[in-house]
Amino acid sequence: MEPENQSFVEKNKKELIIISVITIIFLIVVGILFYFKNKNTDKVVGGNIPNKGESGSLYSKNVNQDNNGNQSTDNIEEENNNIYYIEGLIKIWDRPVAGYGFYKNNNDSILVFVDSDTGFLYQKNLSEATSTPTQITKTSYPNIREAYFLNIGNQNKIILQYSANNTIKSVLANVPYYYATPNELENITNLDNGITNISVSPDFSKAVYTVTKNKITNGKKDLFSDWYLINSAGVSKIYTSDLSSWKLQITNSNEIYAYNNDTVVEKSSLYKLDRGAQLLNQIYLGHTGSSYFINDGEVLTSAFTNEGLKIYTNKNFYGNSFNDNNLSMLGFNTLINKCYLGLSIICGVPREIQNYDTGLPDAWYQGLTSWQDNLYIINNNYPSGQMLFDLNIDGGVNDFFDLRNIEVTKNQNHLLFINKNDGSLWSLNIGNILNTGSGD
Repeated sequence: MEPENQSFVEKNKKELIIISVITIIFLIVVGILFYFKNKNTDKVVGGNIPNKGESGSLYSKNVNQDNNGNQSTDNIEEENNNIYYIEGLIKIWDRPVAGYGFYKNNNDSILVFVDSDTGFLYQKNLSEATSTPTQITKTSYPNIREAYFLNIGNQNKIILQYSANNTIKSVLANVPYYYATPNELENITNLDNGITNISVSPDFSKAVYTVTKNKITNGKKDLFSDWYLINSAGVSKIYTSDLSSWKLQITNSNEIYAYNNDTVVEKSSLYKLDRGAQLLNQIYLGHTGSSYFINDGEVLTSAFTNEGLKIYTNKNFYGNSFNDNNLSMLGFNTLINKCYLGLSIICGVPREIQNYDTGLPDAWYQGLTSWQDNLYIINNNYPSGQMLFDLNIDGGVNDFFDLRNIEVTKNQNHLLFINKNDGSLWSLNIGNILNTGSGD
């Protein structure tokens, strides 16, 4: 017979034990699921974007930087009430990349790049942040030096430069449509040996390059260069120069510009090609170490001066002659090779520029110096320059970033760059800043 004064707990002891065990197991399962849901992967990193106008970078608070690029950080806090993006900073490929570009597919920005070791072409839809790059070709060219991408008509094309028998060889090929498995490159055309530089227009619709050749003048061997154009009409020679050391650029409007190699030991002036008259007209008397980044309406130029490395802009450039009086100094110093010029100017800016005594930009090209960069932006909202992204603090990674080959997708949603230190390829979601009230 059950005692009359038995407590509720005593009466239901067995049931309460069962309920407690079930509750504990449930809490453990929920905890495990929450942990893995919020665990950062090694590829997807980043934080929240604070409102424009806050101090520091446009992605983080309280990051201060002096004119020399040196940083000091206060209490770094993220604004949890302003989440504007999904993926942040992504390491897309951790092996050396020979080059990258963008193809269009159903209005999505398709990133394409070439693995340097194999020569295989990969693609990734940038709108799918966590997707894995897909191999789309199986034509192998080992030791790829450079890769360039073209969209001519409805055909995606690629230029590959690779080392073979101590010679830099170049091929032009069509990229096959991807049908679930990798395919061979199509219509492969061998270009001339001795191509020294290739430049693709910002819209990827055309390219120019030079070929260094030999000639005998008064019994002596001399070098000269032929210039070529790739467009919808094919490959054609457009000019012959008595000089061999040229770097070319072509704009969307088919204007072709050239400058002699940017080196600290000589002045590098800017020229414009008059294809009809077959004349090369000087439009700017450059400085030692000068290089140029040109689009329709604006030109960036840098110079290695007694006061160090400087970078300038001419915002009223339409292919006409100009001088130093037409230039405005940017609010930071860097190399042209670290910049993107579009609706905004975005550059990798060194925290500290080192090894001035070795001569710039030569030392950087030759790998004698390496700088740790952050991303800066200049546009109508930030005319003096504003840090866009601290790659280590905002990105949450410890990589040493020396940026090159910065590009922005046509829809202005993503910024891409190659880390010169290891050749890896990275993506950053910047759509909120460039598409929302940027003033452009």
